[in-house]
Amino acid sequence: MSSIIEQAIAAKRKLKLYYIGYSRTVEPYAYGLCPDGLPLLLCFQTEVQGSVRTPNNWYLVRPHEQVMIKMLEDSFTRFQPGYIRNHPAFHTVLIQV
Repeated sequence: MSSIIEQAIAAKRKLKLYYIGYSRTVEPYAYGLCPDGLPLLLCFQTEVQGSVRTPNNWYLVRPHEQVMIKMLEDSFTRFQPGYIRNHPAFHTVLIQV
């Protein structure tokens, strides 16, 4: 799963995150480890089905809790407002745009 996330960030391609009963289309911006050592993904939501958007559309995801992650053909070229490189939620950043 981490290789799909890393490939999507490197290629600036959107991901589809599938949960039980709903899905989110996101632009992945950073992937790494949170302070407790678990994987963490910083992404911007572009589409949500069956759920409420976060207030500013930025979303921190623990990918190990996802049912499925799929890389899409769609790409993104501009940075969304509010993007923070080396986000403080990460203990270690493995890859970021």
